[in-house]
Amino acid sequence: MKYFARINDEIFAFETWIEKDERIIKQQNSVIDYGLVQLSPGRYSLIKDNKSYLIHLIKNASEYRVHVLGEQFPVQVEDERESKLKELVQSTHGGPSEQEIKAPIPGLVVKVPVQEGDSVKTGDALLILEAMKMENIIKAPCNCRVDKIAVAEKETVQQNQMLLRLISADE
Repeated sequence: MKYFARINDEIFAFETWIEKDERIIKQQNSVIDYGLVQLSPGRYSLIKDNKSYLIHLIKNASEYRVHVLGEQFPVQVEDERESKLKELVQSTHGGPSEQEIKAPIPGLVVKVPVQEGDSVKTGDALLILEAMKMENIIKAPCNCRVDKIAVAEKETVQQNQMLLRLISADE
């Protein structure tokens, strides 16, 4: 699976998978040679490029705090699915007065907690889409009204299929 790590304002893309009981990490078409051992919860020993590092990792609500070589920095990590969902919300935020929310990935509509005509606020749940055994909450990108619901609960949807149409609260 592809992941994105944001450290300060820099984004690093990488892929990871398991091959012969070993986790492989690939960045920019190069496999990264490393050794990682968990010493205790949140404490790791990393060997990379023949150098040893002691890493302390603290998970907060939306990010990790990483302590290494006497420095501390925040790291946000998201998988490709989360990244596409975030991109979808950001692309529609502040956009036209009428917005179509489309499925970012194929999946099963688990729940539609809104009805046509409902007013919703930024971040309110519009729909829950299950994909690859994970529930993805599709949230309102702005204060708006639900104009049309194009899917039903327990319906299978394809990527880019319209789920809902919203009208901005200014209308």
